[in-house]
Amino acid sequence: LKPATSDVQGPARRASCPSCAAPLPKSRCAALVAMAPRTSCWIPLSERALLELREAAHEQAEVALRGASAGKAPGSGKEGATKPLGLEQGCQLVLYYAQQLPELCRLCKAPREVCWSAVVFYRRFFAVRSPMAFDPTPVMFTAVFLACKVEEARQITLDKLLAAAEMSPASGMREKVIAMEVPFLEGLGFDVTIEPKVDSAFRALAEDLCGGLQLGGSQAAASSAAVAALLSDEERRAGVVRDAEDHLIQLAVRTDVVLRWPSSALLAVSFGVAVGMALTPPSGSGAETLEAHWGTVGSFLESKLELEGQRVALRAWTDEVRQCFRSPAFTTPVPEAVAKEAAKAARRCHRAFDRLRERAAVDEQSMAPRLEKKRKADRTQGQLLTEAASKRAAAEAPPQP
Repeated sequence: LKPATSDVQGPARRASCPSCAAPLPKSRCAALVAMAPRTSCWIPLSERALLELREAAHEQAEVALRGASAGKAPGSGKEGATKPLGLEQGCQLVLYYAQQLPELCRLCKAPREVCWSAVVFYRRFFAVRSPMAFDPTPVMFTAVFLACKVEEARQITLDKLLAAAEMSPASGMREKVIAMEVPFLEGLGFDVTIEPKVDSAFRALAEDLCGGLQLGGSQAAASSAAVAALLSDEERRAGVVRDAEDHLIQLAVRTDVVLRWPSSALLAVSFGVAVGMALTPPSGSGAETLEAHWGTVGSFLESKLELEGQRVALRAWTDEVRQCFRSPAFTTPVPEAVAKEAAKAARRCHRAFDRLRERAAVDEQSMAPRLEKKRKADRTQGQLLTEAASKRAAAEAPPQP
């Protein structure tokens, strides 16, 4: 793992803490803790800032929707009949389709990196766009398709993706995904950077934690011995990494963690939960055992930081993310009945926005000849001005001896 590029100016520069800007030690775990997406425009957002983004997108969609309803042709239907989707209803619809993303990736046999990238892309898009304006179903397929390109999973083409989901050509989904790709990238700000990569990050964390605990790097002796024994076994360690990836993806599709905290905190907590669940017996005390093993993981990560400010920042991040694991949003998925009711209202909005896009396409086609004529006139005028300036310069130049 390497620190974010904005923190590096040559090989001698060390990573700095996103909270206090103090230098961090040269350790893979320390770099993981410090790595926040500051090279991206998608910096972690506060709960209030995220709500304001969603409210702004919702308001813009409502304004456009009123314009679409007002522009209906007489006799085409009830005037102003398109009722906007509520903000909370729209969020429930977005979450429901986010929960379908891992299953779609499983059907097309996409790698875990593709699934993680698709989830992050999808959640980022709907942080700044309303589900009234964009149907979550093609957005979901577009997120996976774009993730396959970004992660270079070339074996998964768009046709294979649609076939895996049993989408027939008559559904028109292929055309919808192709048309959705540019608006999707615009919603992301054309920023498809996602660091660190989850698989390599979890493996590096497991190796460092195993090596550090075997050297006696933690104070909780009994828990440290159990964690070290777990991670020393390659097969069990691989299982912990897989479980950590599963926990991370499920947390991302059910809550807003990928928008509100650095990836480093999400990775650390997901790994700690996976370790705790692997060591918690089915008939054990549950929460107490999980907390004990998280203490081992958290203490080890804090031991890699030099300053108290860094340790406080890490502790605050991970405490908040751990609360998300215990929240009702994580433990209770969006019911299908709720999603169906929201989708029914959203379809009317989507038809209205389709009319708006068709109208915009017609206007663009009608304006094309006039714009081309104007470009030619501007080009001709520019050439005439250049020639006149050259003649004037030649006339004013002193005669050559």
